[in-house]
Order: sequence, then C-alpha cells, then structure tokens
Amino acid sequence: TEITARTHLTAYNNLLHKTLIDHPDFPTEGVPLKDGRTFMINKSDKFVRRIYNDSSFEWNGRFYGGWWQRIDGNFRKSIRINNLATVEIDYSSLHVVLAYTEAGLDYWKKTEKDPYDLPVRGVSNPEHSRDIVKLFFLLSLNASTEQSLFKAFRYQFSYKEHPYSFPDDVLSELLATIKEHHPDIADLICSGAGLKLMNIDSRICEYIIADFVRTDSPILTVHDSFIVRCGEEERLEVLMDDAFSHVTSMY
Repeated sequence: TEITARTHLTAYNNLLHKTLIDHPDFPTEGVPLKDGRTFMINKSDKFVRRIYNDSSFEWNGRFYGGWWQRIDGNFRKSIRINNLATVEIDYSSLHVVLAYTEAGLDYWKKTEKDPYDLPVRGVSNPEHSRDIVKLFFLLSLNASTEQSLFKAFRYQFSYKEHPYSFPDDVLSELLATIKEHHPDIADLICSGAGLKLMNIDSRICEYIIADFVRTDSPILTVHDSFIVRCGEEERLEVLMDDAFSHVTSMY
C-alpha cells in the first residue's frame, strides 16, 4: 500500500542519512557528462525517492536519488560504506526475465542462453554486440513505438566506446532478430510494458531494502543491483532470490 511504501522509504532515508557513503578514488575534478556538465560527488546527496508514472502506484515506482546511481559501474567498485569496502551484485537480465514471468514462464528454466547474445549487423566484436543488444532490448520494453525506440537508442548509445552507426534498416533488423529469438514476449516489445516491469522490480527492491533496514545494515540500490559491505554478499544473494520469488508470485 501507499502508506507501507512511504514508511519503508522514510526508514531507508533515515538509515542513509546516518551512513557514511564515500568514494576515496573519485577524480577531484569530477567526471564529464553527456550534456557537457561535470559530475562531482556530494556526500550529503543521499536522499532517495520513488517516482511513479501516470498518477498510478502500478507504474514505475523505482528508487531514484543518491550520487552512487549517477556514476559508472567501474567507479562504483570503489565506493566505501562506513569506511568499509563494498561489493555490487545484480540480477542477471532482470527485465527480460520479468517479461517472461508476465508470459507465465521462467526464463532460466526454459534456457541458459544469455538473452542478449544476438547478432548485430556490422558488429563483429561479441562484447560490443552484447552491449548494443542489451541497451536496445531494454529500451524496446519501455518504448511504445518503433520510431521512439530508435530515437531513444541513438540518444543513449555511447558512440565514444563503440564507433558504429545505426540507420533504420539496421535497427529494424535487430528488432526483428530479438522478436524471433524471444517469441514468447514479442507482444511486450514496443508496447510500453517497461513501466509495469519497473514497478515489479521496484517492489523487489523494496523487499530487499526493508530487510536490510530492519537490521540497520546500509545498502545502496541501483535499480536492479545492490551495493553492500563486503561480507554481506551471501545474505544479499539469498534475499534477492527470496524477493524475486515473493514479488513475482503476486502477479
């Protein structure tokens, strides 16, 4: 309920407020962003909120805020919580797996194949290909039309890391490839289903955070991944499994 969600969020923010979250190796000059600005860490920037869409508690609901969400995963490795080293653990292909649960299927029982291991015309490097497919696939679950998908992909793709171009015919072919290899969830692609999937993953996140708050143990969320102090990996992994089973069983 709204009251329960608000109570959990308040308790989480109270825990973050008294927790030292630091990054001793972050460049003092900051890191340049896509829009030309420079990102600098503000240690007091720890307030987290949940953002819903379309005036409904059934759409989105993810946890946003906290400077750790705005830095690259490579930088996150050096985050310290109360002066202790941390580890980040994520769900594997969470939104694709959640899309399969919407179709009444368990993806990992169906196959062990990486859902992002698909070909991209003009790309021979398998790591580059996976990065491209992952971003495009995830955006396809959020988009409502093909053209909005193509536009979002071109805006978010990191051309500095991967010097490729993506005309409509290449992206159309990639979209067809994804649908061909994932026919069980093809109807969710370009349907705007992403907001519902985000709501499900936000409830999974809430479940995990609530358990850590209960024991006064700091935890940071980056939507489908979590950062905890080293030594708490096993607790987190068990809880992640519990949270996924608990939340998805309700849908």
